[in-house]
Amino acid sequence: MIKQIKEFAHEKPRIRVKHIVLGTHMWPEAEEVFPEVGFLQHEHHHDFHVYVECNVNHHDREIEFIMLRIELMKMFDRYYDGDYVKRFGTRSCEMIAADVRDHLKNIYGDRSWKVSVFEDDIQGGIIED
Repeated sequence: MIKQIKEFAHEKPRIRVKHIVLGTHMWPEAEEVFPEVGFLQHEHHHDFHVYVECNVNHHDREIEFIMLRIELMKMFDRYYDGDYVKRFGTRSCEMIAADVRDHLKNIYGDRSWKVSVFEDDIQGGIIED
């Protein structure tokens, strides 16, 4: 066992989880900024794919995958309206990612967070520190 720990001493382990949230959002200024996609000014639906990645201190990590996913579920229920379909209002993917990162920092502290929020797992925004 000690040999195994020494073998991993140089590594910097990270974990990653994914959560999918049904939601809507809108960009009220879309028509003014990019007329080609002016339809985005109206509320529209996405499956928001939320990826969270962070450092952990060892291979028997102090943050359990399932507990991190549960914390994400609780956060989305607490912060956003809607029972089954969350209403993000005018929040962009980057804004939602920043909300997630800030919440998780309050729970688990600073540990090099990377949060991505993708619309329909195709395009999205990434917040990384």
